[in-house]
Amino acid sequence: MSETQTWRALLAEVIQSPQERRRITAALGVNPLTLTRWIRNEATPRGPLQQRLLEVVPQLRPFLAEELGTFPSLPDEVSPDAIPITFYNHVLDL
Repeated sequence: MSETQTWRALLAEVIQSPQERRRITAALGVNPLTLTRWIRNEATPRGPLQQRLLEVVPQLRPFLAEELGTFPSLPDEVSPDAIPITFYNHVLDL
């Protein structure tokens, strides 16, 4: 795997196997055509689908996270103690 490879090219390699394509589409709940659109850069996964794609195809993580601006290293849950009190004050002032 070269460093210049994109997540789209890697996904294209992964889904060459019909079995893997079926597994990914079933896990994401998308149509196989959706994967093709992602590969061709006609569409991009959004919202929760981004995170789910990272879970279903973890080898995409280094490529997809950078391009989409996701932060896979952050924990799923953040402790309320980790949020500064100034943030709460600002929200309440609004």
